[in-house]
Amino acid sequence: MFEQPNTLSSSQEKESSRLSKLFRETNTPSVFTEIEQDMQANGFFPTESQDVERIFQEHRFICRSESFEKVMDAVILNQSISISNENDSANMCMMASGRGLHTAMVEGFSGKEVGAKVKVTIVFKRDHLTSVQPIEKNSELWNTKRKTAEVSLRGTGDILPEDIVMVSFRFPVKYFPKTSLSEEEENNIDENKIAFIVRHYTKEKTDHRLH
Repeated sequence: MFEQPNTLSSSQEKESSRLSKLFRETNTPSVFTEIEQDMQANGFFPTESQDVERIFQEHRFICRSESFEKVMDAVILNQSISISNENDSANMCMMASGRGLHTAMVEGFSGKEVGAKVKVTIVFKRDHLTSVQPIEKNSELWNTKRKTAEVSLRGTGDILPEDIVMVSFRFPVKYFPKTSLSEEEENNIDENKIAFIVRHYTKEKTDHRLH
């Protein structure tokens, strides 16, 4: 049976909306700290690069760009994410050694809810999806963006909180607090090599690799 969503206090239930409002209306660095605190309080921790690479190689996982609020509600409130895909269009990607996650980051939406200040991508198990299909070879996507079509999928169903393996946030450099940058990131910014900062979070002890 599916686990029931948490019924928490009204203030906690609105955490995702509160964070979205902070993104839209302010440039305060504290919002990034609050996101990390929320993630860690609910069992998701910053991920080492070698663990991210292992996830990239897991062909059984799928990834997609997702609403910031839906992801935070899944993490904090244990709420499932429903995918209907009425247009039967590309809405998720295979891992493809990291190409899929990159495509989801680039092609997906960032959303008005967060003032385009953060892009969220999730990696998840396909256990509760009802359909996962490749992109038709005669589709417009194959004709216009072949590399995107190669790693894209059409899916429907549900993503349960326990299906989520990794949550990745992409922040524009200009909005990210300098105090949270690594030395390498600072150097890359100074040399104009990067425009975004990415942070990955996985469940404690990365238990997804063991099951």
